[in-house]
Amino acid sequence: MPAILNGIRAGRSFIDLTGSRDKMLDFEAEANGASAKMGGSLHTAGGAEITVRIHAVATEGSVVHLLLDGKEANTPLPLEDPTAKATLRAGAGRHWLRLEVRDRSGASELISSPLYINFPEE
Repeated sequence: MPAILNGIRAGRSFIDLTGSRDKMLDFEAEANGASAKMGGSLHTAGGAEITVRIHAVATEGSVVHLLLDGKEANTPLPLEDPTAKATLRAGAGRHWLRLEVRDRSGASELISSPLYINFPEE
């Protein structure tokens, strides 16, 4: 129980809307030599290219949507194997990035905690 609560507090969690016991979602982002995992804060210059590495388990045939400040950041990526990679750009200032995995019909399956861009560390 303590480890679960610590993971939630650290932002290292995701929601499985299907109620499965086998799905998993995690991601990290990197820009200009800095990196952060889901729940963390990435510090980068505005407009820098951000590489997002996605790890999803039991999601074959689904697609992952990258949402920057709640809006689609790029074309959804098919999840044909456990890893995927995408790039995006965020303007100057603070932003948040989260992932949403959807099935072929568009129904949400997994929702990640956000990764913060240019927010101060707590």
